[in-house]
Amino acid sequence: MLGDFIGLFFFLAVFLAALGGIVGWLIYTAGKKNYERSVYYEITHNSYSKVRRDLGLFGEYYTYLNLKDITPPGCFLFNLYLPKGDGKTTEIDVVFIHTSGIYVFESKNYSGWIFGTESQKQWTQTLPTGGTAQKNHFLNPIMQNNMHIRYLQEQMKDYPDALYHSFILFSDRCVLKNIKMTEGKATVIQRYQVGKEVTARMNVVGEVLSNEQVQEIYARLYPFTQVSDEVKMAHVAGVGGMQ
Repeated sequence: MLGDFIGLFFFLAVFLAALGGIVGWLIYTAGKKNYERSVYYEITHNSYSKVRRDLGLFGEYYTYLNLKDITPPGCFLFNLYLPKGDGKTTEIDVVFIHTSGIYVFESKNYSGWIFGTESQKQWTQTLPTGGTAQKNHFLNPIMQNNMHIRYLQEQMKDYPDALYHSFILFSDRCVLKNIKMTEGKATVIQRYQVGKEVTARMNVVGEVLSNEQVQEIYARLYPFTQVSDEVKMAHVAGVGGMQ
């Protein structure tokens, strides 16, 4: 009797493990198919497995998923490497070009509690570690994105500066504990909120670009997403201070 019970238990354990593997494979396959039909894949050429392993890349893809169904639609660009004039480049995570303007996203994949103000050069991430808290500092992402926008403006001098909207997107795994905004130069939110917040901004701004201008801006900036591996490696090697 006991042997039969053990045998049945073993059979069920093997069956459930196999079933879990099949379900996991089906979910992975469906996700891969959807991913490979996406604009994100078309532009970045990153493999699905690479995006799933890399929190930064997955954050960019998740941002795209939260914005892709916005109407009227716009054009996406990912990982733009813009020249800074000193032989180095600055990398922009995501740009969304829409009739309501040019939305520039800086993506941060931190967990824990996040503290910062618009004017502080360093923000703080606090992580619980046993009975104490570990504090890590990182560059003010608003200042970082403002710099990104300045280099974009250099490439788009024939378009007004008022077109640009700065969004700082934090991981859904963190808590924006005490973010003090005094100048209103950026919107700081968690990534799951981006669709709602961008839609609200669009409704306020209205149409400031024609569809033809959206396509022209996209065509002008697209080459900066298709740089060589040498440019990407030089960027990583040369990163110091703000990107």
